[in-house]
Amino acid sequence: MLKQIIVLLAVLMAFACQSGSTHDQKQATENTITTADSTGVPVLTTSSNSLSKQLMLVRTAHVNAEVTSVKGYQQWLLPQLSGVGAYVASEFQNNATDAVNTTLTIKVPVQYFDMLLSLIETKTARLVEKQVTSNDVTSDYHDAKNRAQTQLHLKARYQALQQQATKMADILALQKEIDAIDEAYDVAKGTSKYLSAQATYSTIHLKLYEPIIVAENEPSVGAAFMEAVNDGWTVFEGIALLLVRLWPMLLIVGILLFVWKKNKQSHAKK
Repeated sequence: MLKQIIVLLAVLMAFACQSGSTHDQKQATENTITTADSTGVPVLTTSSNSLSKQLMLVRTAHVNAEVTSVKGYQQWLLPQLSGVGAYVASEFQNNATDAVNTTLTIKVPVQYFDMLLSLIETKTARLVEKQVTSNDVTSDYHDAKNRAQTQLHLKARYQALQQQATKMADILALQKEIDAIDEAYDVAKGTSKYLSAQATYSTIHLKLYEPIIVAENEPSVGAAFMEAVNDGWTVFEGIALLLVRLWPMLLIVGILLFVWKKNKQSHAKK
């Protein structure tokens, strides 16, 4: 009997969840108006029954820019971030021989995202690359929130059954179901919180590039003398190696010259 009641409760809760989702979809209409609430977050307002849902966008920007001074730019940037409630989540710096590279991950309230992004661009020497993306997580957020509420209602039903149960086996079986419901609730609640945080704070990945001009110094007299000696020695080594490679030919030429000279001396005596 208890198992039948548990199955019936599960079916009823699934039906209620599905009905609620269908009801929400029926309330939404094709005529929508996008406005902003007091926090600056975009709001999607439907014309049916004055239904309002927060349009939750996860906005991300990737900016690659050249600056005259990375250190100077960061000194200017930090007060600008504090002024709008933004902060640097991470920083990575790489000093090469020809450039100073710094990558900043900035978290900024969504209502100041466009303003801060425009301000960052105006202070750069040259904008190399820019990419902005927006991901709508409104449906995912409300789905997770509804799942969490459903799990709470289901848990209350199981707890009521557990209070009425008299057998230890039934109590333990119900507790196992309650534990599974708690786990599902935690997952759904965590998902909704994560999506809400992602939509509340946008992300700007800012890569700053400062080129370093290396001056060419004139060599000293001693350095020039040593360089000349090294060049001369290199030439000598080259000639010596060439003679080594040509020794068979030189030997043949020497023999021919010796024979020619002997023949000439013999003709002279005659």
